[in-house]
Amino acid sequence: MEFNEGNLAILYTGLQAKFEEAVREAEVPDAMRLVTTVPSTTYEEQYPTAGLFGDLEELLDELAMTNLWQMVQSVPNVVWARGLAIKRVHMEDNRLGLYNISIQRLGRVAATHAARRIPRLLIQGFVTNWIDAVPLWSNNHSLLGGAWTFDNLDHLPLTAANFETVVRNLETRRDPDGKEMGLTATVLVVGKPNKATAQRILKRQFIGGGNSNEHYEECDLMVLPNLGESWFVVDDSDVKPFVLQERNPAELESQTTAASEAPFMREEFIYKARRRYGMQGIAPWVVQAVDWGATDAPTTTTTARA
Repeated sequence: MEFNEGNLAILYTGLQAKFEEAVREAEVPDAMRLVTTVPSTTYEEQYPTAGLFGDLEELLDELAMTNLWQMVQSVPNVVWARGLAIKRVHMEDNRLGLYNISIQRLGRVAATHAARRIPRLLIQGFVTNWIDAVPLWSNNHSLLGGAWTFDNLDHLPLTAANFETVVRNLETRRDPDGKEMGLTATVLVVGKPNKATAQRILKRQFIGGGNSNEHYEECDLMVLPNLGESWFVVDDSDVKPFVLQERNPAELESQTTAASEAPFMREEFIYKARRRYGMQGIAPWVVQAVDWGATDAPTTTTTARA
C-alpha cells in the first residue's frame, strides 16, 4: 500500500469500523446490574443522595419534604486510554491483517472497562471515604447531623449461618425516619475463593442427607475476580450501589497524517482507544459488605459534602 494521505484515511476508516463493531458486540458483564448508567455533559456531576430514599406519606397538614442538598456527592469524569502503534513498513507491505485482532480486542476492552472496575470499587469501599467521612462500607455511618446512622460492614467467613446474619443486617436496615427500608437481598457477590461455598448455600436444593436447604435460590449469585475472601449482599432491585456517568463513549482516535511526528520520527502510526467517564459508589445502604481478609487498597476520599 502506497504511503499517502488517501490510503491513511482508508486505513483509519477500516480500523475504526472494526473497533466500533467490537464495542457494539461486546457482551455486557453481569456486574453492570450493580450500576446505574447516566449521561454526563460536564467535568463532574453532583448527586443529591438524599433523593435516593424516602417514601410517600399521607398528606395531612403539611407536605413532607426531602432536602436534596443535605447530602451531595460529586463524581468527576476521568479519561481512560490505550495506544496502539502500527509500523509503516507493515502498511507499505500490506501486512495490516495482523492488527485486526488487536483493534478488535481494544474495542472490547474499552467497552467493558467500567464493568471490570467494579471488583476494585467493591474492595476500595473498605477504605474509600464516602460523604460522611467514613469508608463506603463502615460500622459508623452517620448523616443528617447524626439523625441517621447505619452499619453496613461485617467481618465473617462465608457460611450458611453467616449468610443468614448478613442478610438480616441488610434487610432490617432503617431509613432516616426510623422505618425499615424494605430492602431484600437480591444478589450475593463473591470472589472465586468463595464460589464453591456460595454455590452450596444458594444452589443446592437439599443438604445434610436430604434436608431442604432454606437458602436455596434465596437470591442470585455473582462471582467476580479479585475479591479474595470478601463478599457482599446487595439489594439492586431499585437503587443501585454504583453510578456510571458516561461523558464520552469508547472511541478510536488516530495520529495518522503523513506529516505527523510518529511516522516521521518512529516509522509508525498511532491509534488511541479513549473513553471518558466517572464511576463511584453512591448508595452504600443497599449493600452489606463483609471484609474477611486484609485489604491493601490505598485510602481515598469521595468528593462530597454532607
